[in-house]
Amino acid sequence: MGGYMTREEDLAYIGGLMDGDGSFTVARRQNKEGLNPLYYPFIQFGSSGKESTQLMKDKFEGNIFFSKSHTKKDGINRKDFFHWTLEKSGKCLPFLETVIPYLEIKRERAEFLKEFILKNPFKRGSNPLTREVLESREADYLKMRAFNDERTFKRPLVKQSRHITEDSQFWAYLAGLLDSDGSFSIKKEKRKVHSAQILLTQTDIRGINKIRKNICLGTVFLVKAKTAQLKSCYRYGVYTREELMILLPRVIPFLRVKKMQAEVLLEFCQNFTPVQNRRNGIPQEELNIRESYYIKV
Repeated sequence: MGGYMTREEDLAYIGGLMDGDGSFTVARRQNKEGLNPLYYPFIQFGSSGKESTQLMKDKFEGNIFFSKSHTKKDGINRKDFFHWTLEKSGKCLPFLETVIPYLEIKRERAEFLKEFILKNPFKRGSNPLTREVLESREADYLKMRAFNDERTFKRPLVKQSRHITEDSQFWAYLAGLLDSDGSFSIKKEKRKVHSAQILLTQTDIRGINKIRKNICLGTVFLVKAKTAQLKSCYRYGVYTREELMILLPRVIPFLRVKKMQAEVLLEFCQNFTPVQNRRNGIPQEELNIRESYYIKV
């Protein structure tokens, strides 16, 4: 866990987490008799690291559920995973009111969920709902589900900034995105050439556009992805040591889940020794150093 963070930096970090692996939902539950289904707000976030889910619980209550690593019937390996959940209007509304200003990708659906809560106040022991109210809540339920189907590829890629912002809230937000959807790695080619990189893959371009508006680092590609609903996604990458040594020191203080990988990556970049004469190959001592960092990450 990083050092002291201001309330605004914490909330910007949480905004990045929710924009990455968070969800805002109108849930529907049938009662035993099949009459008057219950519609209620449901917010959740999932992570392979407990640090971020514990932060959610500490600040906004809710529950944390743990899924132990296992292999599914189709052979896919699932790692340890933590789920933070929040439900009931009295808890969801304060969370939404606090976090919405820090959201970029999922602000619209969070605002919709907030309006749903305000439009449908919970009343204990109330009479059965009228047909009109049920139809309205069912429409909201379907509308919320439709948010995930919107074709965000119609949004343009914004022009990249020529500067690097010093706004700590931006770096906290970026840390949240990277802790949820990002990766810090050292790539090893067949010729044993090691290169560091940061990758952030998303189906919605708005988070990447926020990055481009604030820093002049990295590049963006549209890549194919079998797991994505639209079969394509955006990949933001930082691939050069020079750019990594600018970005990493700024984002590391705000990371919680992938802080260790980022620190190893930064150390690799700082201790990397370029080979002047590539024809003679890379000295074995240098190869051993690079390989040790590769294994650590």
